[in-house]
Parts: sequence; structure tokens; C-alpha cells
Amino acid sequence: MNSKIYSTVAVVIVVLALIAGGIILALYFTGVFDLSRPEPEPVGFSVTIDDEIYDTDTEGLVIASGTNIIVGTDEYTVTIGAAMPSEDMTFIVGTELWSWSDISEWDMTSCFDISVGEKSFILGYTGFPEIIARAFGVNEAEVKTGAASAGDIFKLIITSGNDTLSFGFTLTDVSGTENYVSLDKEHIVF
Repeated sequence: MNSKIYSTVAVVIVVLALIAGGIILALYFTGVFDLSRPEPEPVGFSVTIDDEIYDTDTEGLVIASGTNIIVGTDEYTVTIGAAMPSEDMTFIVGTELWSWSDISEWDMTSCFDISVGEKSFILGYTGFPEIIARAFGVNEAEVKTGAASAGDIFKLIITSGNDTLSFGFTLTDVSGTENYVSLDKEHIVF
């Protein structure tokens, strides 16, 4: 009877060891143990957004209109670019259908209201359609948008000297305009 218990315990230990080995190998091959992957280096200044302090590049922020962004340096520049979200999206300007991927590298700084202070600035905007209208130099009524894709659709870049911090963000309301219809080759999107 004792030998049956010992052999059962031995089999359970071997099975657990094989499972643990498989998990460790899976983690190794997915790069979890990759020490050559550098951690982001903090830059020479920090930025405070909504009471959170950042000194490395960050993604996934939602920045509300009127947010006061504090920059921990005296001299800095601010630029905002269009970023490619997880899925492409379409919008209409006038009668022309555009994809976000068409403008994903555009400088969108002038599409936002930026009020610069001594060590901070306030980022303002009215809404997603207005930002697109400003980018194309048209009236907001000429822009039709669906809801924006999930993920970052803009990139806020703050530069001071040789140091740069980049923040991927989206807006608080990216619901788009009413009565938006985009014709796709495979289906109609309302």
C-alpha cells in the first residue's frame, strides 16, 4: 500500500513539474524574461496631468477639455499629432470620405486651444468633429463622424531642450455626429 501512495505522489510531482516547466518556457519565449528590453528612461522633467506625475512616455490617457497640464521645466514646446488607434475609422469632410489612417501623421496642434502659462498650459477643444473641421479648414457642419475607435487617437508631445515626453490620448467624448453613414464595401456602418 505504501508503494502505491509513493508512486501516486511521484506521478503528481512529475506532472506538476512538467506544467511548471511549460509555463516557464512559455513566459521565456514571450519575452517576459528578456533583460535586453530596456525600461523607459525618465527624462529631465516631469509632466502632471490630472494629479498624476509622468516622467516617461505614456499611452492610454483620456484628457478632458480644460485640463491644466503642469510642465516641470521653464522652457518647453507643445505639439499634438494624430495617432493611429487600434482600428481605423472613417469620417466625411464635405462629400469626401476619409480614413483616420490618411491623416494619422498630421500635425493637429492648431486644432486644439492651447493657453500657455509660465509652467503649465490648458488644453481645450470643443469636440471631435470640430477638431477634424479645423484640420481641414472647413466649417464643423461639413464634417460627419462616427464614434472614434478605441485607443489613442492623438499624441501630445512636450519637448524641453533635448528631452521629449509623449502622451497618447483620446478625448472624453468621441461619439461623433448624428446621422453619420459610412459606406463600406462589405457592410453599411451607421
